[in-house]
Amino acid sequence: MIKKIIKSIFKKQQDQDALWLYFECDACGEKIKVRVNKKTDLEDQYGQEPSGRSAYSLRKEIIGSGCFNLIFADVRFDSRYNIMTSKMKNGKLITKAEYEK
Repeated sequence: MIKKIIKSIFKKQQDQDALWLYFECDACGEKIKVRVNKKTDLEDQYGQEPSGRSAYSLRKEIIGSGCFNLIFADVRFDSRYNIMTSKMKNGKLITKAEYEK
């Protein structure tokens, strides 16, 4: 019983820290789901929003299981983790709906 409670608390904490992004490989078309940890994967960009709030950036290299094409992602977020801009090489950022098709 105690193990279930501890696992439940830990899972909720993991879910709160998670941000999911979806990519598509330019070479093979594979769709890739990537978990981003808000606490460890994002770099704080102090005062970068027009309101003076902090924003976040993510630089990530992604490789799928279908080919060896390395996707380079540079994504910028506002203080609420909404995507403001993204630059990709060898792939593209897609929506969750596009990933699930």
